[in-house]
Amino acid sequence: SKLYMIFAETLLELLGEEKSSIISAVEYNLAVLYGQFGVYDKAIEHVSKCIDMEEENQFSKSLLGSAYFHQGYVYYYLFEDEMAMRSYLRAYEIRKGLKNKKEIAETTSSLALLFQGMGSEKEGESRARKEFFLQAKKYQEEAVKIFEKIFFGKPHPNLASSYNTSAVIEYSLGNYEKAVYYYGKAWSIRTGRKDISPNDLSVT
Repeated sequence: SKLYMIFAETLLELLGEEKSSIISAVEYNLAVLYGQFGVYDKAIEHVSKCIDMEEENQFSKSLLGSAYFHQGYVYYYLFEDEMAMRSYLRAYEIRKGLKNKKEIAETTSSLALLFQGMGSEKEGESRARKEFFLQAKKYQEEAVKIFEKIFFGKPHPNLASSYNTSAVIEYSLGNYEKAVYYYGKAWSIRTGRKDISPNDLSVT
Protein backbone atom coordinates (compact mmCIF):
# COMPACT_ATOMS: atom_id res chain seq x y z
CA SER A 1 0.00 0.00 0.00
CA LYS A 2 2.77 2.44 0.89
CA LEU A 3 4.59 1.70 -2.37
CA TYR A 4 1.37 2.36 -4.28
CA MET A 5 0.93 5.65 -2.43
CA ILE A 6 4.46 6.79 -3.32
CA PHE A 7 3.99 5.77 -6.97
CA ALA A 8 0.55 7.40 -7.21
CA GLU A 9 1.70 10.67 -5.59
CA THR A 10 4.64 10.83 -8.03
CA LEU A 11 2.36 10.10 -10.99
CA LEU A 12 -0.09 12.84 -9.99
CA GLU A 13 2.75 15.32 -9.54
CA LEU A 14 4.08 14.56 -13.03
CA LEU A 15 0.65 14.86 -14.65
CA GLY A 16 0.01 18.23 -13.06
CA GLU A 17 -3.43 19.67 -13.82
CA GLU A 18 -4.47 16.92 -16.24
CA LYS A 19 -7.97 15.53 -15.63
CA SER A 20 -9.28 12.10 -16.61
CA SER A 21 -11.30 9.20 -15.23
CA ILE A 22 -8.05 7.37 -14.40
CA ILE A 23 -6.62 10.31 -12.44
CA SER A 24 -9.91 10.72 -10.60
CA ALA A 25 -9.81 7.04 -9.62
CA VAL A 26 -6.19 7.38 -8.46
CA GLU A 27 -7.14 10.37 -6.29
CA TYR A 28 -9.94 8.29 -4.73
CA ASN A 29 -7.73 5.24 -4.12
CA LEU A 30 -5.13 7.44 -2.46
CA ALA A 31 -7.81 8.97 -0.24
CA VAL A 32 -8.97 5.51 0.84
CA LEU A 33 -5.43 4.39 1.67
CA TYR A 34 -4.65 7.58 3.61
CA GLY A 35 -7.90 7.10 5.49
CA GLN A 36 -6.93 3.53 6.41
CA PHE A 37 -3.58 4.77 7.71
CA GLY A 38 -5.29 7.52 9.71
CA VAL A 39 -3.68 10.34 7.71
CA TYR A 40 -6.96 12.21 7.49
CA ASP A 41 -5.69 15.54 6.17
CA LYS A 42 -4.24 13.81 3.09
CA ALA A 43 -7.37 11.68 2.74
CA ILE A 44 -9.55 14.81 2.64
CA GLU A 45 -7.17 16.49 0.19
CA HIS A 46 -7.30 13.64 -2.33
CA VAL A 47 -10.97 12.75 -2.02
CA SER A 48 -11.89 16.42 -2.47
CA LYS A 49 -9.87 16.51 -5.70
CA CYS A 50 -11.69 13.39 -6.88
CA ILE A 51 -15.07 14.95 -6.06
CA ASP A 52 -14.22 18.21 -7.82
CA MET A 53 -13.08 16.30 -10.91
CA GLU A 54 -16.17 14.08 -10.97
CA GLU A 55 -18.61 16.94 -10.38
CA GLU A 56 -17.05 18.90 -13.22
CA ASN A 57 -16.58 16.10 -15.77
CA GLN A 58 -19.11 13.41 -14.74
CA PHE A 59 -16.72 10.52 -15.42
CA SER A 60 -18.49 8.09 -13.08
CA LYS A 61 -21.57 8.58 -10.90
CA SER A 62 -20.65 5.46 -8.95
CA LEU A 63 -17.19 6.81 -8.13
CA LEU A 64 -18.67 10.18 -7.18
CA GLY A 65 -21.02 8.48 -4.72
CA SER A 66 -18.15 6.48 -3.23
CA ALA A 67 -16.00 9.60 -2.97
CA TYR A 68 -18.68 11.51 -1.06
CA PHE A 69 -19.19 8.49 1.17
CA HIS A 70 -15.47 8.27 1.94
CA GLN A 71 -15.33 12.00 2.58
CA GLY A 72 -18.14 11.55 5.10
CA TYR A 73 -16.29 8.65 6.68
CA VAL A 74 -13.14 10.75 7.17
CA TYR A 75 -15.06 13.73 8.57
CA TYR A 76 -16.83 11.31 10.93
CA TYR A 77 -13.50 10.21 12.38
CA LEU A 78 -12.39 13.83 12.60
CA PHE A 79 -15.53 14.53 14.69
CA GLU A 80 -16.70 17.03 12.05
CA ASP A 81 -20.33 15.92 12.32
CA GLU A 82 -21.92 18.61 10.16
CA MET A 83 -19.40 18.05 7.35
CA ALA A 84 -19.84 14.28 7.63
CA MET A 85 -23.62 14.66 7.43
CA ARG A 86 -23.45 16.77 4.27
CA SER A 87 -21.09 14.31 2.57
CA TYR A 88 -23.10 11.23 3.58
CA LEU A 89 -26.38 12.83 2.43
CA ARG A 90 -24.85 13.66 -0.97
CA ALA A 91 -23.59 10.07 -1.25
CA TYR A 92 -27.06 8.82 -0.30
CA GLU A 93 -28.69 10.99 -2.99
CA ILE A 94 -26.33 9.70 -5.68
CA ARG A 95 -26.52 6.06 -4.61
CA LYS A 96 -30.33 6.13 -4.44
CA GLY A 97 -30.31 7.26 -8.05
CA LEU A 98 -28.02 4.38 -9.03
CA LYS A 99 -30.22 1.88 -7.10
CA ASN A 100 -27.28 -0.13 -5.74
CA LYS A 101 -28.90 -1.75 -2.70
CA LYS A 102 -25.66 -2.69 -0.95
CA GLU A 103 -24.24 0.83 -1.27
CA ILE A 104 -27.54 2.41 -0.19
CA ALA A 105 -27.57 0.21 2.93
CA GLU A 106 -23.94 1.10 3.63
CA THR A 107 -24.79 4.81 3.42
CA THR A 108 -28.00 4.67 5.47
CA SER A 109 -26.20 2.66 8.18
CA SER A 110 -23.48 5.30 8.36
CA LEU A 111 -26.04 8.10 8.51
CA ALA A 112 -27.84 6.30 11.33
CA LEU A 113 -24.61 5.93 13.32
CA LEU A 114 -23.77 9.59 12.72
CA PHE A 115 -27.18 10.86 13.87
CA GLN A 116 -27.09 8.47 16.81
CA GLY A 117 -23.75 9.93 17.87
CA MET A 118 -25.00 13.48 17.39
CA GLY A 119 -27.99 12.69 19.59
CA SER A 120 -25.81 11.13 22.27
CA GLU A 121 -23.73 14.30 22.44
CA LYS A 122 -26.79 16.33 23.43
CA GLU A 123 -27.41 16.47 27.17
CA GLY A 124 -30.77 15.90 28.83
CA GLU A 125 -34.02 15.21 27.04
CA SER A 126 -33.86 18.14 24.65
CA ARG A 127 -35.95 18.32 21.49
CA ALA A 128 -32.79 18.41 19.39
CA ARG A 129 -31.55 15.19 21.00
CA LYS A 130 -34.78 13.39 20.11
CA GLU A 131 -34.75 14.72 16.55
CA PHE A 132 -31.28 13.30 15.98
CA PHE A 133 -32.37 9.89 17.25
CA LEU A 134 -35.49 10.00 15.07
CA GLN A 135 -33.31 10.71 12.04
CA ALA A 136 -31.07 7.83 13.07
CA LYS A 137 -34.11 5.56 13.33
CA LYS A 138 -35.36 6.56 9.88
CA TYR A 139 -32.11 5.71 8.13
CA GLN A 140 -31.47 2.59 10.19
CA GLU A 141 -34.91 1.18 9.40
CA GLU A 142 -34.14 1.60 5.70
CA ALA A 143 -30.78 -0.14 6.18
CA VAL A 144 -32.39 -3.07 8.01
CA LYS A 145 -35.00 -3.57 5.27
CA ILE A 146 -32.34 -3.60 2.57
CA PHE A 147 -30.06 -5.99 4.47
CA GLU A 148 -32.99 -8.33 5.10
CA LYS A 149 -33.66 -8.41 1.34
CA ILE A 150 -29.99 -8.83 0.42
CA PHE A 151 -29.48 -11.76 2.81
CA PHE A 152 -33.01 -13.17 2.42
CA GLY A 153 -33.41 -13.17 6.21
CA LYS A 154 -30.47 -15.57 6.60
CA PRO A 155 -27.92 -15.02 9.41
CA HIS A 156 -25.13 -12.61 8.46
CA PRO A 157 -22.77 -10.43 10.56
CA ASN A 158 -23.86 -7.27 8.71
CA LEU A 159 -27.49 -8.00 9.51
CA ALA A 160 -26.61 -8.65 13.16
CA SER A 161 -24.78 -5.32 13.38
CA SER A 162 -27.75 -3.59 11.77
CA TYR A 163 -30.15 -5.09 14.31
CA ASN A 164 -27.79 -4.10 17.13
CA THR A 165 -27.70 -0.48 15.95
CA SER A 166 -31.51 -0.47 15.75
CA ALA A 167 -31.63 -1.71 19.35
CA VAL A 168 -29.36 1.11 20.56
CA ILE A 169 -31.46 3.73 18.76
CA GLU A 170 -34.75 2.35 20.07
CA TYR A 171 -33.31 2.26 23.60
CA SER A 172 -32.22 5.89 23.28
CA LEU A 173 -35.77 6.82 22.27
CA GLY A 174 -37.18 4.97 25.27
CA ASN A 175 -38.72 2.20 23.15
CA TYR A 176 -37.46 -0.59 25.41
CA GLU A 177 -39.64 -3.41 24.06
CA LYS A 178 -38.36 -2.75 20.53
CA ALA A 179 -34.80 -2.39 21.81
CA VAL A 180 -34.88 -5.83 23.44
CA TYR A 181 -36.51 -7.28 20.32
CA TYR A 182 -33.67 -6.05 18.09
CA TYR A 183 -31.01 -7.05 20.63
CA GLY A 184 -32.59 -10.51 20.57
CA LYS A 185 -32.40 -10.72 16.77
CA ALA A 186 -28.75 -9.65 16.80
CA TRP A 187 -28.02 -12.12 19.60
CA SER A 188 -29.68 -15.01 17.73
CA ILE A 189 -27.52 -14.40 14.63
CA ARG A 190 -24.28 -14.11 16.59
CA THR A 191 -24.93 -17.14 18.78
CA GLY A 192 -26.75 -19.29 16.25
CA ARG A 193 -29.56 -19.84 18.73
CA LYS A 194 -33.30 -19.42 18.22
CA ASP A 195 -34.61 -15.88 17.74
CA ILE A 196 -36.43 -14.16 20.58
CA SER A 197 -40.05 -13.19 19.96
CA PRO A 198 -41.20 -9.79 21.28
CA ASN A 199 -44.23 -11.63 22.75
CA ASP A 200 -41.88 -13.49 25.08
CA LEU A 201 -40.33 -10.29 26.44
CA SER A 202 -41.41 -8.25 29.43
CA VAL A 203 -39.56 -5.03 30.17
CA THR A 204 -40.26 -3.14 33.38
